[in-house]
Amino acid sequence: MPSPTAASPLPPLVVFCHLRWGFVYQRPQHLLSRLSEHYRVLFVEEPVHCEGEPRLDRVPQGSNLEVLVPRTPVTAPGFHDDQLSVLKPLLAEFMRQEAIEDSLVWFYTPMALPLVAALKPRAVVYDCMDELSAFKNAPKQLRQRENALMKMSSVVFTGGPALFEAKRPLHPNVHCLPSSVDVHHFAPQRLRADSAEAQEAQRLQAHIPPGPRLGFYGVIDERLDLALVAAVADAHPEWQLVMVGPVVKIDPASLPQRPNITYLGMQSYALLPHLMAPWDLCLMPFALNESTRFISPTKTLEYMAGEKPVVSTAVRDVEVPYGGIVRIGRDPVDFIQGCEEMLALSEAERRLLVGRMQEALRKVSWDRSARTVARLLRQALRASTADSPAALREFAGLAPAEGFSSTSAATPVVRTAGASQPPAVRHMVIGAGATGLSAAYHLGLHDEGHDTLVVEREEHVGGGCRSVHQQGYTFDHGAHVLQSGDPEVKALAERLLGDNLHWLPPRVRHVEQPAPQVGLPPLRADRDFGYPLHGGFQALMDAFLPKLDCELALKTTLLHLSPSRRTVRLDDGRSLRFDTLISTIPLPALVQACGEEAPAELRNGARTLRQGSLRCVNLGIGLAPGREKLTDAHWMEVPAGTVFQRVFVQGNASAHNNAPGGFALSCEIAYGPDQPLPCEGAALIDRVIADCRRIGLFSSADPVHFASQLDLPCARALPDAAQQAALLLIRQWFGEHGIVLAGHHGRWQAEGAPHAFTAGRQAAELVMTLLRQRGALTTTALQQAG
Repeated sequence: MPSPTAASPLPPLVVFCHLRWGFVYQRPQHLLSRLSEHYRVLFVEEPVHCEGEPRLDRVPQGSNLEVLVPRTPVTAPGFHDDQLSVLKPLLAEFMRQEAIEDSLVWFYTPMALPLVAALKPRAVVYDCMDELSAFKNAPKQLRQRENALMKMSSVVFTGGPALFEAKRPLHPNVHCLPSSVDVHHFAPQRLRADSAEAQEAQRLQAHIPPGPRLGFYGVIDERLDLALVAAVADAHPEWQLVMVGPVVKIDPASLPQRPNITYLGMQSYALLPHLMAPWDLCLMPFALNESTRFISPTKTLEYMAGEKPVVSTAVRDVEVPYGGIVRIGRDPVDFIQGCEEMLALSEAERRLLVGRMQEALRKVSWDRSARTVARLLRQALRASTADSPAALREFAGLAPAEGFSSTSAATPVVRTAGASQPPAVRHMVIGAGATGLSAAYHLGLHDEGHDTLVVEREEHVGGGCRSVHQQGYTFDHGAHVLQSGDPEVKALAERLLGDNLHWLPPRVRHVEQPAPQVGLPPLRADRDFGYPLHGGFQALMDAFLPKLDCELALKTTLLHLSPSRRTVRLDDGRSLRFDTLISTIPLPALVQACGEEAPAELRNGARTLRQGSLRCVNLGIGLAPGREKLTDAHWMEVPAGTVFQRVFVQGNASAHNNAPGGFALSCEIAYGPDQPLPCEGAALIDRVIADCRRIGLFSSADPVHFASQLDLPCARALPDAAQQAALLLIRQWFGEHGIVLAGHHGRWQAEGAPHAFTAGRQAAELVMTLLRQRGALTTTALQQAG
């Protein structure tokens, strides 16, 4: 997140929340603790009943985050109407004493909306993490206030895809911000048996009898299917169910009581990984009702980070994104059967499951979510002149049912789609791989970043230059290193990574009659290479994010492009005009997006373009005591006839790619219609391991601690002489329409990651030239008309 500057000070962030800061550590704490690095955060809790004069207790939670606890003699719960007349002057006096002239107001509950009248908000944020109106004992005014809050909000976040789809039609600037995870916090590899947390977790569970442990942690309320919990316990008395969390809004007497069910009550966030460590299976036994229709449980990803098999009921925001990883139980019998299946997984099956979990986890983090929020907050503040603080305060006081009446006849300003989300952007970049990120970065250097939209269909940036983190190992999506003769590329990498970058002379193991490497990412033996010390090659991609001052639309696909009208239609529902467009996506996909507007000859030519796929079989090999590595090489040729064509030695690119006591290798297999894979799944892994031993890379005495596969379909463009006429025609047609094609896939030419950074810079310079030329033509036309 960018730091505040004297030129553009960030206002305090005033947050109204229905959850207490010291309650279960979840979304508000994760996001706001990170935002407090750059905002002063004032977290206003619901009032606590206390006789005597009303007051605000201040509880520091860090150098820049403070919890405000109102204590009032009013007995009504929450932000009840009866509380508002007491809270408003308390807040107003606090703001006066702190000399807070304006603020950015953030709501987790619409019930606090009338309190905005006591503030001077430059912008309003609604983080709709749950459908609160569906919860037990929801106030009757909640829906009315949410409607008002939606109208006055500058930006709206939702807690998951299902809630996003429900709120999306109600506001022009709604963003899906699903639950995320702090992977490091839950990673089993970091847990120390001698820590105080580990010893406390052991003490809490010491009395539990032996047997498979099935655990749940979270709030125990009306959203849990308690009958299902009882059915699981009854079906297998030898299983031990461990339930961790506070009991809220339901009678504790309604909890099922069985000899094999243990309730441990609310426990701290720091303790959860240690409590989970001895569990064999994690449960999400949610009821399927109105209160769970829109939930997006944070624990899904936390269980995965703890590398535990998971069984859940058919909650939409669990099943849709993670149904291939989490076993979904559709009724009690199927749920119990799912538990049986997950407990019976073999060690090899568990390794493959954990590999899929870690691939999913690599796409999310609370740090990344906070960066997204910070960018959207900056955009909201830049656009805040449209709604003056006075207008926002008046809006909050309009509805008589809210307990405040307006003293002014002014008409409130209500945001419209046009005000919050303009129908045009100056620059559009399709694809957030290395080329697209470089293009957006260099547009920012021209002071054009704030009016740039980068569209990426995946959930994360990096394109083909991504990495995965699995059981302590880091593997790249194919071999990627930084080898460029362009001094600006080297300087850019050093600016982005700082001391997280090291340079190495390549060590390559050659063989006679090597396997052909057509379709593999190019590597050179005659030039030093750069590589991140930590985080794999993905670290270089992620290093762009804090430097970008543009909108980054992830999980968003280009549906249609009209080069003549300069318009696009995206699958997030937006139709936008653009001044310039840089495309880094594969040329066949770009031509297809143009539909019938692309000439038939162009469409036919695009179908002839050849592309190859890549399968990486990633291995973590155990090292004998005293042995540091399997080889000194950074990459290795292999003899023809080997199932793979090259080995990228991840563990030598950076020692931090290795798990403790292990060594990382990636065996690359180029394949396609003319060169299919010899087999799939575990059989392919076995073939790779056998060939590694056959060529002497490691022996049968070296244990394989970890094995997984990464499949990269359409990983490489394979241009050849027969395609040149079609390529020339396609490039010329897009050039005539001012569409800039950039990068390996965008121009359909054989280039590696280092060239991508140069290509992005050149694309940014080209669009700036195009704008200047258009401006000159417009000026000339106006002069001639005059």
